Amino acid sequence: MSHAPITLPSPMAGVIHDEMWKRPRGNTDWRLTKTAAQHARSGAKAIDLGDGDTDRDNCYAIIGGKVVQHRARDGVITIESFDKTWRVVNAHLAIDALFRDHPLGSTVGVGTVIGHVSNTFPPPTVLGAHWHGQVGHKVDGTWVWLDPWPLLAINQFAVLNGAGSNIRRGPSLSAPIFATSRADGIRRAGVKIAELSARMHVGQPPMAVGDGLVWVKASLNGEVVFIWKNLVHFDL
Repeated sequence: MSHAPITLPSPMAGVIHDEMWKRPRGNTDWRLTKTAAQHARSGAKAIDLGDGDTDRDNCYAIIGGKVVQHRARDGVITIESFDKTWRVVNAHLAIDALFRDHPLGSTVGVGTVIGHVSNTFPPPTVLGAHWHGQVGHKVDGTWVWLDPWPLLAINQFAVLNGAGSNIRRGPSLSAPIFATSRADGIRRAGVKIAELSARMHVGQPPMAVGDGLVWVKASLNGEVVFIWKNLVHFDL
């Protein structure tokens, strides 16, 4: 069990399945259509997410930062984090007014709609509409490209950092407390309901904002709960 170096929200709304999932007829859920291992054969560490549909779904920024690459030829918007240590490449976006609203040098926040998922790429290659994503991390001045799939919060588990964490019913400090972590485990109304090290599957969407804080949406004993992000770490 390893700790992810970063935890990222999903680049689009809706359910995202892994590459083993078989799409039922007429279904438009998102699916991992090309893994990083498959991309590596062509020299890129990237993933593709597609929904089997031709509509132009919103693409959301999964990090906040500055647009450092804006290329219409293949619909690329690359965002570099404000601390200049992370980069996310979003490719094959539709070339439309929304794409042009985020030019080189502009800044975006997490969750900003930066474009529409499409299939922009020079002919004669014909692509189905999909999000092509790459995640880079600067290590000792060199960009190291990582498999984005395990970095998405939907593929990780929230684990409490320690005792004294309140688990709430909603993404707000005023929301009812569902349970509280103690040194001997997670307790609800004085009754231990889970170990302190319990792994809570992160829900979709994985993050919410309330009272100026970012909250992790997770599932604990079948209940949907919210935890202030600073009180958890993420395990793969």
